[in-house]
Formats: sequence, C-alpha cells, structure tokens
Amino acid sequence: FDIPNDTQGLVVMEAVMGGPASRAGIESADFAEEITNARAVPESVDVITAIDGQPISGISELIGYLASETSPGQTVTLDVLRLSDDGIDEMQFEVTVTPRP
Repeated sequence: FDIPNDTQGLVVMEAVMGGPASRAGIESADFAEEITNARAVPESVDVITAIDGQPISGISELIGYLASETSPGQTVTLDVLRLSDDGIDEMQFEVTVTPRP
C-alpha cells in the first residue's frame, strides 16, 4: 500500500457485524481471491493508529487503554488509516464502548 515503514497500528482483520467498530464505520479487511507468495493479499484494510490521541502499535495497547481509561457507554475516537488500491485515507471514527460479551 506504499505506506512508510515506520507506520504502527492495529490491522483490523474483522470488524464484527453489528459490533461497536462496525457500527462506527470501521471495515473488515477485504481480501482478493488472488494469493501472492502463498499469502492472501488484502485489497483494502483499516489500520487503527491511535485511540483518543494516544498512539497504539498493537492489540495489547488498545485493550489496555480500553480497560484502564474507559467504561461501557463512553465514546472514544479512533484514528484510522484506510489503505486501498485507491490510496491512503486518514479517518477518525467515534466508537461507543460496550461490554465484552
């Protein structure tokens, strides 16, 4: 996707349909049927890079922030890079935190 090598974040493989992220507009990775070098290559993918302005580099940082800084019903802002064949879009999504099932 031609992004800088030092880009950090959390790749969204699946935004559960009807879940908070999906309702906010975050999308699951969209994979082409073509496989390159024995790997499925996404045609588009969302990468969460920050929550409420705090940079994240992986799932543990996201979960840690949610556990220590939020409660159900609260709204957080996620900074997202949407990567696709059309380019890179920087986006923000307001997501309402819900209890984990």
